[in-house]
Amino acid sequence: MDDSLLGPPLALQAIQANLNASLGPALESIMEDERIAQRWLFTTADVREDVTAFIEKRAARFEGE
Repeated sequence: MDDSLLGPPLALQAIQANLNASLGPALESIMEDERIAQRWLFTTADVREDVTAFIEKRAARFEGE
């Protein structure tokens, strides 16, 4: 299976990390980790590809960058 069909790899990694972290620390800590991840993810080439693909009405091709 083509890995790009699974979704944006960087975002999925961040989601998995936050889910794993949610098993331990307090909610405030988890929310701060989420804010940090979101700020970083919005600087990646994958988010630009996602927006471009949406505008062009095509499937996104995520590179994990």
